[in-house]
Amino acid sequence: MTQELQHSILYRKLLPPERDTAGDHLVRLSPRSRRLRFAHAVSDGFIAAYADRMIGPYDTVHGAFAGVSLRGCGELRLTPDRSPRVGEIALSVEDPWQGAGIGTELFRRLLRSARNRRVECCYVLCVE
Repeated sequence: MTQELQHSILYRKLLPPERDTAGDHLVRLSPRSRRLRFAHAVSDGFIAAYADRMIGPYDTVHGAFAGVSLRGCGELRLTPDRSPRVGEIALSVEDPWQGAGIGTELFRRLLRSARNRRVECCYVLCVE
């Protein structure tokens, strides 16, 4: 992916009505990328059920759009009942779009969202 393409990416928060858009992105992930995102192999049905619960009251989801298509997604899930306030971050980027800094930018935005919500600790599980 060239720097020119990276500059054409639009980053923004996703809204609850965009759960289907997020689900479509997750379904397009390769088996390897699905395993990296969810820490195990997952089916299209699992992803559909997961997408139905995305973007809830304790979730912040940022997307990376190339044109009208969501190509990368970053999620911050809060656990408001815990003290200190804790968040979990998850990232996914479709294979053809990996290596262009999309995940890095999504991660940066999620950390800023966590700071704005007074999250004291964030967890990221890395599989590879």
